[in-house]
Amino acid sequence: MSAAHGGWGIVRIAALVPESYLLFVCPFACGRHTALGSIDNGIKNQVSYLFITEGDIISGDFEQMILDGVDELFEALPKRPKVLFTFTSCLDDLLGTDHDAINAELSAKYPDVQFRHCKMNPISLDSALPPGVSLNMNMYSLLEKTGKKEKIVNVIGSNVTFPEDGDLKQILREKGYRVYNISDFTTFAEFKHMSDACLNIVAGPIALKAAEQMERELDIPYMKAFVNYDPDEIAGFYQELSDILGEDFVTPSQKYRKTAIAKLEEAR
Repeated sequence: MSAAHGGWGIVRIAALVPESYLLFVCPFACGRHTALGSIDNGIKNQVSYLFITEGDIISGDFEQMILDGVDELFEALPKRPKVLFTFTSCLDDLLGTDHDAINAELSAKYPDVQFRHCKMNPISLDSALPPGVSLNMNMYSLLEKTGKKEKIVNVIGSNVTFPEDGDLKQILREKGYRVYNISDFTTFAEFKHMSDACLNIVAGPIALKAAEQMERELDIPYMKAFVNYDPDEIAGFYQELSDILGEDFVTPSQKYRKTAIAKLEEAR
């Protein structure tokens, strides 16, 4: 797992979806770093591999192998997952596999499971949809439109939840809002409540495309608030948040701003 990702490769990010399972379909060499990463992060029981050879590709049996592999996997697991992410490597980009057809067949056979095809393809890193971006889109596409709009604010693009005593959660809770992050949930049913949010706060660029997708499909507006440490930028964030939600978040943020500036002066 690349150190540049801070320990957060696609395996660990996808595993944040509660009650999900990951199946990697790739040559064995492609799976080494993800296998080691899953062991290192304590999620090896959430990941399996279907290794393919050159002969499997040439024979044209690649797609059927995926279907058969899922059958075998579900027979072996003690409990069927709510979501199965099937990951393929760069090789699959060249083969042009019809994963929509594969997922449709699997959905018909296992209607209690949601299937998503994801890519582990470094060759797309300079494209509009590199692996991390498309993965976030796949993860949040699992949410379904409910028609409800509650006082819920989602934070997406951050792989960890915000501190309970931090300014964002405290200020929003004072106004009756709940703050959700994907890492807060242990069941898939709980995760689906993110559909009822009235706003998405995008904390990292990796989730921007997912936010746009959620706005189109779930009617959840979003605002960009990438991580920064400038008190003036943060003040601007609370002003924008106030404008969007129609409530005053600037005034309660002042005490946190004063504390932050005092700490900056102390450090200086």
